[in-house]
Amino acid sequence: MSSSFATTKEEEEEEKEFIDALFSSARYGDVEDIKTILNHHIVSNGKVDDEEKNTTINNNFVNFQDENGRTALFYACANGHIDAVEVLVNEFNANIMKTTNTDESTCLHWACLNGHEKVVKFLLEKGGKTLAFKVNKNGRTPMDEAMHNDRQECVKVIMDLTCDDDDENDGGEEEILIEEEQEDGEGEDQDDGNDGDDAMMME
Repeated sequence: MSSSFATTKEEEEEEKEFIDALFSSARYGDVEDIKTILNHHIVSNGKVDDEEKNTTINNNFVNFQDENGRTALFYACANGHIDAVEVLVNEFNANIMKTTNTDESTCLHWACLNGHEKVVKFLLEKGGKTLAFKVNKNGRTPMDEAMHNDRQECVKVIMDLTCDDDDENDGGEEEILIEEEQEDGEGEDQDDGNDGDDAMMME
């Protein structure tokens, strides 16, 4: 695994170890390890006296994508670790708009798929409607993923944060939409379009 900021084989191997550790820490929600890894990477690159360069290097590292296009933020969001998500975004500028290589899903798609409404709320407050209505290669928005997997709390969060006041309908639309989605899917063996990534990321 190589990148633009590793210059020798030894540095590449060390970097790979840090990236693997970062992904593992994000997957299990270990906030202190996430901070230690990212802060150490800044210091080890000798940029502690240059704030602008610090930010650039740290962004590159925190937004490093694996072979499927997933960053540390994907792993934290998929597993519902809101504290880790907040640290990655607020303290280390993790990019919430990154998409996977497999189906162009965002971290919000993953949070909705797995029913993590606190993460969904946080991401929507950061990314707004641009993130909320992002369509992946399967033609699904994050709302579609939530509805397809009966994540009603996530559906409610998305509707509350994206519907304009004049679009409100006394709260009845949410249940109708979910019921229609369930009826449409009855008796069908539908592919969730995520190629088994969910199970791997939830391990």
